[in-house]
Amino acid sequence: MIDTLLKTLKLFGVFFLGSVGFGFIANGVTASPPRYSDDWIAVLLFLMIAFAFEVWIYKKFYREWRVVFLYYMITHFSAFFAGIPWFFLVVADYSDQAWVAFALVWFPIAYFSMFQLGYFQRLEQKVKEQQAQIDGFTDQKIQIQKQMEMIKTRLDNQRRYGK
Repeated sequence: MIDTLLKTLKLFGVFFLGSVGFGFIANGVTASPPRYSDDWIAVLLFLMIAFAFEVWIYKKFYREWRVVFLYYMITHFSAFFAGIPWFFLVVADYSDQAWVAFALVWFPIAYFSMFQLGYFQRLEQKVKEQQAQIDGFTDQKIQIQKQMEMIKTRLDNQRRYGK
């Protein structure tokens, strides 16, 4: 429980760093409308750079790509649902409470997602242990079958040759 909470707090920090970096780049690029039609290509390029920067921050904290992808999806899934009350509070001129509402929605969703992720990892570990036991039983079964074949052969030889 505490481990999941600490992982969620670290995830929030990484999410905050990545989102702030993305936000600064995206805000700088889209603050003024492009003057020419070719400027949209530069806007898209800078947005891709902002996205790469955000993923780079995740990669700095979490080494494996599988973990980076999972945590990125958890944070943005949580942010999507937390952004809904945030948006309505900002539109209603309650922007000082909007970030509190964002955190109050984001944290439970991210915590539950992290808890489920831990549950699935523990489940995978149990399945691996059970598979190892099954493999051990299979090896024992093969040895017993070989011994039974040897005993059958001996019995057949005793019947044939009387020894």
